Amino acid sequence: MSFAIRVLGLALDRSELDWLAALSDSLADYHISIDLGTSTDLSEVDNHQVLLLDSSLGIDLILSILTDSLFFEPGLPVLVSVREADLTAFERAIRYGAQDFILKDFDTPASIRRCVVNALDRYSILRATEDSESQIRSLVEGLTDGILVLDKTGMVLYANETIEYLLGRSITQLYGLKTPFELPENEQKYITWERPNTPPITLSVQLSQVRWDGLDARLLILRDVTAEQASYELLRAARKSAEKVGAMKAAFLANMSHELRLPLASIIGFAQLIAEGDTNPDFKEFATLIQESGNKLLDTINSVLEATRLDQHTLDSHPVNLDLAKSVHSTVKRLQPLVAQPDVVLTAEGPSDITVLADPAFLEHILNNLIGNAAKFTSEGHIHVSWEADDQQATIHVKDTGVGIAPEFLKEAFLAFTQESSGSSRHFGGTGLGLSISKQLVEIMGGSINVTSEKGVGSTFTFTLPLAPKIQTLL
Repeated sequence: MSFAIRVLGLALDRSELDWLAALSDSLADYHISIDLGTSTDLSEVDNHQVLLLDSSLGIDLILSILTDSLFFEPGLPVLVSVREADLTAFERAIRYGAQDFILKDFDTPASIRRCVVNALDRYSILRATEDSESQIRSLVEGLTDGILVLDKTGMVLYANETIEYLLGRSITQLYGLKTPFELPENEQKYITWERPNTPPITLSVQLSQVRWDGLDARLLILRDVTAEQASYELLRAARKSAEKVGAMKAAFLANMSHELRLPLASIIGFAQLIAEGDTNPDFKEFATLIQESGNKLLDTINSVLEATRLDQHTLDSHPVNLDLAKSVHSTVKRLQPLVAQPDVVLTAEGPSDITVLADPAFLEHILNNLIGNAAKFTSEGHIHVSWEADDQQATIHVKDTGVGIAPEFLKEAFLAFTQESSGSSRHFGGTGLGLSISKQLVEIMGGSINVTSEKGVGSTFTFTLPLAPKIQTLL
């Protein structure tokens, strides 16, 4: 491989020509050629690995050329040839980037050759370093992950272009400032980052220790994991939902097993006793028990079928204008026999001028479920139904003095097949569908339902229904 030296400013007198010939001879075995130039415009200097400036150019021009070399050819080795007597006058050239001096009247060919070869070696090393840095920078800048380098105090020393997109801040805003978020205590953490005019994103922040410019530093790798986090949340929600469905199925099987087996056992047992009627005088009582057990079994099956129809959205609503007071009083009167406890009183009270837009069958079913539920859990005190209205809706309350509901179970009170006690250990019967069905029926009619309760004191179920639209008459 051959190299070229560009020589500028050398006077072409006899002594200088002899020195130039000696310089050429000393570098011949290194395949280094010498190009004698006249122009000091560095933009015209091509394919030269060393620039040799002669002192005959003068110190001011040499300093100017050195300044230009930093712009046109950064890292280009520049040597200054000078006589020993003039060395002091040209010492400033070193501070401006000159690599070394060649003493024309003192240095031997061997020392000159060594100076030039050192300059070429330095140039090759600089070029190789620049190429490596360029490759590494291209790789870093091409990463889809954000890179931050911080000193021990958390100040930003370096940031790649991806950081601008991830953090919504320019690199110039980050340099020299503290990191804009709290550093992870361990090797990795997740943070939610809000950018201007865009939705928040989730960032994975990974921390490692590195060396930067000879000092201990910290490397932060930031990755946008918003999509992965959303997928994870969906999977977690699906898993939670599946676990809840599994628990509901288990409760359903336990409750339904209990609810179906007892009536069936009564029906079969009393039927057998009736078959042996010639020796047993209590036929009428057995027939009554068979009827009660059959009705209970039928109610259970009807509840399951109704819940299925609601889930499949095949139960249609037919709302009409209803006199709320009349509908409630009618249902309460019919359910009076349901309150079998002698120490429990079922009452109803409210305004008589409220008209709601509701499905009569739905409203009756809701009151059946809520009053029946209250009767099941109330052994003494009262069950009171009341109602009122504002400008937009009617509100109905079913209040009892029963056993109440534990606070931790309130949020599950309207879930299908759930009861505070379930399985064979429970104290009260039922499928756990009544409240779930009531909630769906209320919502189909455009209302809402909720419950407040205190354990050992009682519960109040409250639901709303839309008022019937008022008919405007023309005067």
